Amino acid sequence: MASEDGEGTQSQLTRVQRPRSSAQSWRGTIQTIVVALILAFLIRTFVVESFEVKGYSMEPNFHNHERVLVAKFAFWFQPPHDGEVIILKPPIANPTEDFIKRVIGTPGQRLMMRDGWVYINGVKQAEPYIRFRDQYSHGPFTVPPNRVFVMGDNRPVSYDSRYFGFVPYANIRGLVFFAFWPLSMFGPIPREP
Repeated sequence: MASEDGEGTQSQLTRVQRPRSSAQSWRGTIQTIVVALILAFLIRTFVVESFEVKGYSMEPNFHNHERVLVAKFAFWFQPPHDGEVIILKPPIANPTEDFIKRVIGTPGQRLMMRDGWVYINGVKQAEPYIRFRDQYSHGPFTVPPNRVFVMGDNRPVSYDSRYFGFVPYANIRGLVFFAFWPLSMFGPIPREP
């Protein structure tokens, strides 16, 4: 039998959701927190991490206490290139801090420094990122396989490959690709100058 409005006579059931118990609510919250922590750990370990610049060895391009983001996966598929800025563990006994440095030489390149100027395979490098040069002279020498030669942009105060030697690829933490603090430095970092 039909009603006057044309609908069936069967009564419609209304679903009422029971309130969640306190235990169910806590379980959901804990699961969400655990998943978030696992994702944060994976991202920080394998994808991107922030680092604080400590010291003055990379001035005028990077300043003490500046915060940057590092792509940890950047060198999984290709090796570092000249001019790229990287975070690395220095190849010294018991390093306590990571360093920020610029890649100057890559495997197979013949490097020489004369009166603060860098020569790669006999060609004097312009290095537009350098404001302060020192009078350092060294070489010539060839960068060995699976290693890079790094230097700071503020050469007179930089502790770099001139003192601790070549950096193995395994010691490279990642490529600096973005500055985010202070806000006046906010923006992408060019891969090469």
